[in-house]
Amino acid sequence: MLTLGRCDEMRAEVYLSPSAPTPHGARLEGLLIGPYRRQDLTLPMEARLEPMTDLPGRGVVSRVVLTEPAFWSPESPNLYRAAIRLEAAGMSPTTVDTGVGLRRLGVRGRSFWLDGRRWVPRAAALRGGADVAWAAETGIVATAPGDDLLSRADELGVAVVTLVESSELTGPRLAALSRHPAALMVIVVDGGRPDSLGGVAGEIRRAKGTMQIGIAVDAGLPVPAVPEGFDFMAVRLAADRLPHESWRRLPECPLVAWRHALALEPPSARAACTTLQRDLAAWAAAADGAHPVWDWAGYLVGTV
Repeated sequence: MLTLGRCDEMRAEVYLSPSAPTPHGARLEGLLIGPYRRQDLTLPMEARLEPMTDLPGRGVVSRVVLTEPAFWSPESPNLYRAAIRLEAAGMSPTTVDTGVGLRRLGVRGRSFWLDGRRWVPRAAALRGGADVAWAAETGIVATAPGDDLLSRADELGVAVVTLVESSELTGPRLAALSRHPAALMVIVVDGGRPDSLGGVAGEIRRAKGTMQIGIAVDAGLPVPAVPEGFDFMAVRLAADRLPHESWRRLPECPLVAWRHALALEPPSARAACTTLQRDLAAWAAAADGAHPVWDWAGYLVGTV
């Protein structure tokens, strides 16, 4: 798992730790090498990991400080190579050589902010067998995206919205997704609508890093309370329907509009997101002829 600590344009603290429990006294050593970006010719730098004492609740952690770090975003998909080795008494060493990215993503008010700027996700359902390259202008919505798909999205700068069932909302599952900087968002889609993350909330917060976790809700029903532990709500709209009137009241979290439709061809995906944005803007302005302060945080189209 990669965790981004204090960072700015000149310096970034990066922490790496195993996603599975390890024996006390284990050591995580290695290098973070980069940055790399597709089709760019740069001279990568090497930064050595500094093993740290086992941290309470975290286990084995190593730290590395990068100067002039290159952060990941769809516009600038900068990647680093993590060449690391885990050693523990009585166990054979484990080595990992993989790509990672430094993703600065969070929430301010009712909006997402990525790499210091407001970010409005727009994504369409990925058709079976389609290559993520078609989504260069639009992110993708996918169920159970594999490492190969996510690695290609990392490289190309394609934002990925992953749909999961509540039973899949576990630390190891989120850690596997969060390692890929392109896996920016996760949406819990099943009807269970958990009221909170309960006893696994701490584990999930550590595993997800800056990845945002939302829960799908029905736009045809009154506005629900935001369940504890979730960052946003994905508001599902059937076909050309518009939200229930109660949605005119602004909930205290980002809202991502999600219009279900047939899977879209690549050229029409971005246009469908724009149409959804326009329809919702007209709906918001129609209340008594007023123009309320209203802004959706993102737009998704299609079904998986």
